[in-house]
Amino acid sequence: MTFKRNNVVKTATETATEIATKKLNKTQQRILSIIQGNKIATYDEIAIQLSIDRTTVWRNIKKLQEVGCIRRIGGDNGGHWVIL
Repeated sequence: MTFKRNNVVKTATETATEIATKKLNKTQQRILSIIQGNKIATYDEIAIQLSIDRTTVWRNIKKLQEVGCIRRIGGDNGGHWVIL
């Protein structure tokens, strides 16, 4: 499915991602960016990269999952993130 807006054609996925990104806070956007670059990133690795507490990472990832931006496939060991 494609959408045309301001003479630009975008896929449904591109449009949904753009809308979701606008509703995310800066920390959530930065977490999403890290996950895009490293699908197996851990909470601790993300916390270190962003210089924030692990609990803050957990809370923001939970929100990203609730709004349908990301999903975890597999367990803590051997799993990976999928950006929806």
